[in-house]
Amino acid sequence: MREVQLTNRMKKVADMVSHGGVVADIGCDHAYVSIYLIKNAIANNVIAMDIRTGPLKIALENVNKYECDKGITVVQSNGLEKLNKGQVDSIIIAGMGGILIASILEEGKEVLGEDIELVLQPQSDYQLLREKLHELGFEIIEEDMLVELGKYYVIIKAKKSDDKDINYNQLVYYKYGKLLLEKKHIILKEFLQKEEAAFQKVLNGLVDNDSLKVLNRKNEIEEEICIIKEALKFYDM
Repeated sequence: MREVQLTNRMKKVADMVSHGGVVADIGCDHAYVSIYLIKNAIANNVIAMDIRTGPLKIALENVNKYECDKGITVVQSNGLEKLNKGQVDSIIIAGMGGILIASILEEGKEVLGEDIELVLQPQSDYQLLREKLHELGFEIIEEDMLVELGKYYVIIKAKKSDDKDINYNQLVYYKYGKLLLEKKHIILKEFLQKEEAAFQKVLNGLVDNDSLKVLNRKNEIEEEICIIKEALKFYDM
């Protein structure tokens, strides 16, 4: 059986999907995650979706090359546009900015049924995405973090919740991930320490004057350092 090779990041994304369902792979690119899901019996069927014609053509070629044409349907779609409510059990959106992922979810919220599972890997704006998930009624049930080629990545798994009180009561939870902090994730600690050092370096390098611009920048950086210190306290508990 021909094996598909994924980066560690994309493998972690795929492995976070619950087994035995139908999965929509949004922004599938060349469909390697979709193929991995079928080859490893994680998904029964996958709908590989992308807005771009070029990557979809390669995706279709790869689906046939890896003999997954019975398990994967390739569809051109802008976000969740071509997806119907109840059509899939899980949705993967990986490798996009958090703002774009939040926008895709907002625009496609009508197809996000009560039993839908989301597996998301934002490249940025984690806080905004966590806030959007809660706004849409999703509970964050799992988070992971990793380093790949010197860059830090967060993976989020969320499910619709009937609980009206799913919102976090602390900013630090939205900014750095409540679940990551509670399990004292070692990669997050490393990230926090590097962020604190970087902000401190910028703060030390600011010209010492009373201009409004400099004072505002100092306040911004000091607030960031304060939140980082709050997050690092979890590792002393």
